[in-house]
Amino acid sequence: MIKNRKKSIRYIFLIFFVSILLSGYLPIPAEAASERFILQESSYSPSKVFPGDNEIAISIKIKNTSSKTATDVETRLNLPSGMRSSYAGSIEQYLGDVESKQIVTLLFYIDVLDTAEAKKYDLELELDWGTGEDTLEVPFYVGEKVAFVIIDATPQKLQAGAKGVQVKLFILNNSTIEANDVMVEFIGGNGITGQTQDFLGTIYSNETKYASFELDISNNVAKGSQTVNIRLTWVQSSKIVSDTLYLDIIIEGPSYIVWIIVIGVVFVAIFVVYRLRMHYFEKKALDDELEVRKEEVTNE
Repeated sequence: MIKNRKKSIRYIFLIFFVSILLSGYLPIPAEAASERFILQESSYSPSKVFPGDNEIAISIKIKNTSSKTATDVETRLNLPSGMRSSYAGSIEQYLGDVESKQIVTLLFYIDVLDTAEAKKYDLELELDWGTGEDTLEVPFYVGEKVAFVIIDATPQKLQAGAKGVQVKLFILNNSTIEANDVMVEFIGGNGITGQTQDFLGTIYSNETKYASFELDISNNVAKGSQTVNIRLTWVQSSKIVSDTLYLDIIIEGPSYIVWIIVIGVVFVAIFVVYRLRMHYFEKKALDDELEVRKEEVTNE
């Protein structure tokens, strides 16, 4: 039995030794020979990104770390919810052949929607070539954008034909960061003009300020309920940022009571002028008659 055990051990060692000798002559598995890419570096412009930013340029450098040329390399940047390509083909790039140890630069353009969450993302860079495929993670940061809210507006009913109407909008900074050099613009179209901009300066987190406008309402403006744009522009982290809020207002027709009052005042003014003129002519006629009588008496 001992002899059989020693014989089995010798066979095991013999098989192991032969495997080592033959390993240098056996073909390398496809997985071992496969080309591999690594992320060298990445950047994007502008360097500070907020929800609502468009055409952000993402530059990515990748390297073929294998000893073989990767043929017909295609790349695609897969985007999460809240982001989209800036235009057709802006997140895809064909590289062709990438030689061993070669570094290539990719350039993609994306939009970040207003609904995107402010956080760090790992964008997936998908690579596909003749003999394999790979996915790399590209870091991308979306910063918190100041969120403004209109909490009140006075008045919300505007009268067609009115001039110099004072309108106030109370605006809250509903975020954790401050906004500097805040400018507010009331965009009511051609029918609402006048002093439509107001500068509010710095609005701190959870602070409320009001913007004041002096508006002229055209007689031809559409009557009824309308939604107007309130455009805000400010400086955040040394970058000019903007956003648009929406305000519901009601345009009423000209007040007939006002017109009645105006007509009444005009009528009274005309009547008073008429009576004054009649009184003047009557008095003048009386004076003339007295003068004539005086002359007659004198002549007698």
